[in-house]
Amino acid sequence: MKVRTLWPGGVTLIEVTMSFAIMSIAVVLFAPVLLDVRENSRSNQCKANMRNLTMGVLQFEGANQALPAAAFVNDVRAQTTPFVCADVGMLSGFGVVSVTNGCFDIMGRNPGPNYSWITSVLPFAGEEDLYDLIDFKIRVQDHFPPARKFGSEGTTTNTLPVDNTPVFARQIRAYVCPADGGTKENYDGSGSVGGMSIVAKRGGLAKTNYATFTSPVHIDHFIDAPGALGGFEVGSRTGQRLSQIADGASRTLLLSEVRARDVAFDSRGVWALAFPGSSVISVDHHSISLAGPYTPDPLWSDSATPNALDYADLVIGLSSAEHGRMPGRGLSQGGGFLGAAARSRHIGGVFVSAVDGQVGFMSNDIDSITLAYLVHTRDGQDTDFDEWTSDGPATLDGP
Repeated sequence: MKVRTLWPGGVTLIEVTMSFAIMSIAVVLFAPVLLDVRENSRSNQCKANMRNLTMGVLQFEGANQALPAAAFVNDVRAQTTPFVCADVGMLSGFGVVSVTNGCFDIMGRNPGPNYSWITSVLPFAGEEDLYDLIDFKIRVQDHFPPARKFGSEGTTTNTLPVDNTPVFARQIRAYVCPADGGTKENYDGSGSVGGMSIVAKRGGLAKTNYATFTSPVHIDHFIDAPGALGGFEVGSRTGQRLSQIADGASRTLLLSEVRARDVAFDSRGVWALAFPGSSVISVDHHSISLAGPYTPDPLWSDSATPNALDYADLVIGLSSAEHGRMPGRGLSQGGGFLGAAARSRHIGGVFVSAVDGQVGFMSNDIDSITLAYLVHTRDGQDTDFDEWTSDGPATLDGP
């Protein structure tokens, strides 16, 4: 009996079926390879973006003879409203710094600056036009005018970009790691104060995937146990000189990845503000004594190592305690320490950079004491960057 053909030319149904079967097998065999190629490309882009931002920080240092301050914050000593401040040189849980006899507001509850280190680096990392739109004499949220107002001759009295998008609502693609994601939905100001309610109405605050370590202890300890961009004077946009990085540029961490979430109430990843998990992070490894030089307590265990699932970031805007593979809990107005871990979606670790410009991949398995020494600028330990990093991963870890 003759086998029926599908069309003139002699191709049989059996041959067509076999062709589809072969194609299906090929898809099964090669799809993982193609996915790996794509994710490898994303990881390489993530690494390249970190390198460019690191070079921006170093170019800032070249122009100013000092590294940028992790936060350009507000002196509120002249304010009449009392604030509860933490110890000397520390931030309280709701963003007030106590230095000598004064308080400094990193949350922007009073008139004055409240900016992250990223805003200072913009003109050195390819974002000159964006930088020119920032008025550092006012707060971040004051760049979100409630409406366009017109003068007597029809001229606008507020400054907005040409497309009418507030400057801090703009995502900077070069500051986003395509492998990490979570930057599509801007932060709406949840859990914050000082006029932040206007932020949600005008587009929110855009997010990034890169942050700096301010301290091996809490983010608060940027003076008594400083990271590379710590040790700054409040009210200044410059911080330590390279000569003050006593451990050496190749032995001191500069930047790391952080993860953001595509929800409006989570402030992690916000590039304009020095919020925990936004542009500043820490290790949260306590010292044996706060009175003397920083010495990691060997018995301390609750530390913010990379992608730690048992460490909850203290995040402005959150209200619940667990958020998938990005654990976090909200800050209350009553206070508390500031802390957040380095995070990414890469399997096994995060990309980090050193003060000398090196970029590498740091394992989740690094012990917190070693990480703390790599963050601290003058602990005297021989912990070289290249001993604790590799080239990087090619795949992602979960949602």
